Amino acid sequence: MYYIFTEPLFSETPWCKTIVGGLVNELSKRRYGYTVNILPSAEGGFAFLVGSNAGWFDEIINACEAFSVHPIILGSQSDSRFDSRCSCISSNIMQSVKEILNYLKLIGLESPALFGVNRSSLTNQTQLECFRSYLSGGISDGDVYYNDGSVGDCGDSLMENIHKYDSIIGVNDFASVILMKKLSEHGRKIPVITYGASELAKKYYPEVLTVSMGYENYGKAAMRLCDMLKSSPETDFVKVGVKCVFDDRFNAFITKDKAEALISENLTTHSDTKFYSDSTIVEMMNIENMLLSCDETDYKILNLLMQNESYEDIAEKLFCALNTVKYRVKKMKENCNCSSKSEMLAIFGSYCEI
Repeated sequence: MYYIFTEPLFSETPWCKTIVGGLVNELSKRRYGYTVNILPSAEGGFAFLVGSNAGWFDEIINACEAFSVHPIILGSQSDSRFDSRCSCISSNIMQSVKEILNYLKLIGLESPALFGVNRSSLTNQTQLECFRSYLSGGISDGDVYYNDGSVGDCGDSLMENIHKYDSIIGVNDFASVILMKKLSEHGRKIPVITYGASELAKKYYPEVLTVSMGYENYGKAAMRLCDMLKSSPETDFVKVGVKCVFDDRFNAFITKDKAEALISENLTTHSDTKFYSDSTIVEMMNIENMLLSCDETDYKILNLLMQNESYEDIAEKLFCALNTVKYRVKKMKENCNCSSKSEMLAIFGSYCEI
């Protein structure tokens, strides 16, 4: 049996209706029976939990456990406290925030604010965590604007500091639309990227670009997840990430040269130099690269080289051509990043015994 539970306050949102609509459509296609917001009458089955509040999820998961029903959270983001208790389908928020910030950087905007954060929303908390993580340099709590019950007040707080920012990330479309109205009242134009891809937000293009959470795909993902769990009884729980879909207009700003420049910068500025610059670690990685490329004949050649055998003697003992031995040693030197045979043997001998 399949059960659908919707968080009361969340159930009237367009996001919830999109998720539940897609889920019901997939259940109907398969002719699976289901109930909505009715506690299980028998043990077993799957329960789909659609909401955003951690406390509500916890209550429903407890009820499911009492009936041995497998709970599956269908939310923008799950909380790690539920990892061992249920499966989860969520939008890939972390990757989307990273892509948004990279996009802003590509077009020369490096002072964003995060607007409309609801402290009780798992989705918003994930957006906040990623925002802080990817913009650790120079970003403070003062650049995060919380919605503590009035998105209008939240917007007023941001407007007081609007001069500090060259762009804004809105946690959802409705908060962003309120902000756009305030920006318009003050005669300010500033790029806003917002989550939801609602028709309402699209009316504010080109100042607003949108990101879809992929809610329309949750139903298909849920059915595949159930199939996986049914076919793999040894599997305890599964987490599925649904791709966030970016506004097609994003691509118009991302040129190949800008993308290559960003990649080049990330390759140099985000490298763990403390570990990978250690000469001992470098030597060990070189040896490992060499050993990964060696076959049985190479190992025999190494063994004989460590015994100070000449190329000619090795060729004779292994019944192969002299050029074959030389070629194999040459490849081993290259894979070990050594300029000479003696250097390779010295490094290899310091760590390995054949």
